[in-house]
Amino acid sequence: RPSTKEICIDNFIEDIRQLLEHADHSRIINIDETAIFLGQKNIKIWHSKGQDDVSVPVGFNEKNRITALCAISADGGKHNIQFIAKGNTSQVINTQLGDVYPHLATFSENGWSTNLTIYEYLNYIKSLFEDDDEIHIILDIYSAHRSLETKEAAEALGIKLHFIPAGYTDMYQPLDVKIFAIIKAYIKHILRTYLREGKQMTKKDACRMMIAAWEKLEPTRVQEAFEEIISKEKWKGVNLHDLPIMHTCKYFRSRPEEQKRMVLNELIDQSNRDKNGISLISYALDSFGNSNTKSRDFIIKYIFPFDNY
Repeated sequence: RPSTKEICIDNFIEDIRQLLEHADHSRIINIDETAIFLGQKNIKIWHSKGQDDVSVPVGFNEKNRITALCAISADGGKHNIQFIAKGNTSQVINTQLGDVYPHLATFSENGWSTNLTIYEYLNYIKSLFEDDDEIHIILDIYSAHRSLETKEAAEALGIKLHFIPAGYTDMYQPLDVKIFAIIKAYIKHILRTYLREGKQMTKKDACRMMIAAWEKLEPTRVQEAFEEIISKEKWKGVNLHDLPIMHTCKYFRSRPEEQKRMVLNELIDQSNRDKNGISLISYALDSFGNSNTKSRDFIIKYIFPFDNY
């Protein structure tokens, strides 16, 4: 019997499959944010002949970034990027982003998408079409994407929102499946050039690099990204038993020990329970002798002895 998770994934895949079969591909659009960091972790550069490549500390800071909201369509189209500066007034657009025309520039207090910035971008998407036929947008469940304000704005604009199941954007979001990796590889290449020349990348530089990478992106790559998300093979393959927590930013940012603890807690939470509401995983833990914190730390290392399990 299929699990609720499998049914949710199958329904989403079938929804997108029907769109690709019957809707105008230019009207099937995926939008998502990505962060452009001014420094990359442990980046390597090539030195002169006779020297090895080395890791260069570049002062990585998660807050030192620019947010770019990107959009691609199933016909291979790329739409203008919305760059989001961090600040409380529109002045930060010029000081942080500079001239990004014909791309879009806006700002928010934390530098991420908000209901207002999403509203602005939905209006931009609508402006690409002269008729009132329905537009389909595929997106994840980030709070500003699924807020009541966003849903009402989308409906008013004739846009239907298709939400990707929680925890599976890396498998079912076209931008995550192929595109962002290509873009960031190009930016990393340019950043190495900056480091070799002793330069420091500014936010304006980051915007220019993002635009250059976006312009180099081939339409066939975009089309392939949409085609890949309707393949059920990856759902039926090794990722079938993955836990949703393993596809979150928090998981990937955590140390191996914490990842193991997150997986264990998720297993306990999802485990079948007896008539008293006790999870079967808990019985397994108790079989080690006791269930106090010290014992569970030992069990985590015992069951998951490898750093990259």
